[in-house]
Amino acid sequence: MLWLRENTDTVDLGLTLLHHASLPLQFWDYAFTTVVYLINRLPTTTLKFVVPFVALFNKEPDYHFLKTFGCACFPLLRPYHTHKLNFRSQECLFLGYSSSHKGYKCLSPSGRIYISKDVLFNELKFSYFDLFHFLKTFRCACFPLLRPYHTHKLNFRSQEFSGLLFFSQRLQVLVTFWKDLHL
Repeated sequence: MLWLRENTDTVDLGLTLLHHASLPLQFWDYAFTTVVYLINRLPTTTLKFVVPFVALFNKEPDYHFLKTFGCACFPLLRPYHTHKLNFRSQECLFLGYSSSHKGYKCLSPSGRIYISKDVLFNELKFSYFDLFHFLKTFRCACFPLLRPYHTHKLNFRSQEFSGLLFFSQRLQVLVTFWKDLHL
């Protein structure tokens, strides 16, 4: 039954990340992948408060690498451009961490996902509706099902939703604690 509880926690945290960033449910896979990435870098009682990443790779994870899901980011786009007069960066949406590279996944307003390790973040700005405002009026081939988060019918009872927020706050405190511990 432990796997069932972990699965429920992953889903709850993924929905919390989506809600906090005001993203639609279409981005659920990025949110859940980010949750698993975070859980693997936090201590667990199953391993006697050892971090799973440490148990697997015998090295401490980089907690400075962690950023707020769904915030505004500005990746260096120079490697992706062929002309030297193209912009070097543009505002994108942070969608998590790359599983194959040491980099961040950044969604541009054109719908392209850039993976870059050279990214500047504004973790106080959640710019989904600013970047994708055109999606409110018509459907785009690259984002056919996007709509504002609050139009999705999520039947949370108030107690369950407050439990999600509490769990999110607890995770945030743990991440902050481990960041401070490894400075």
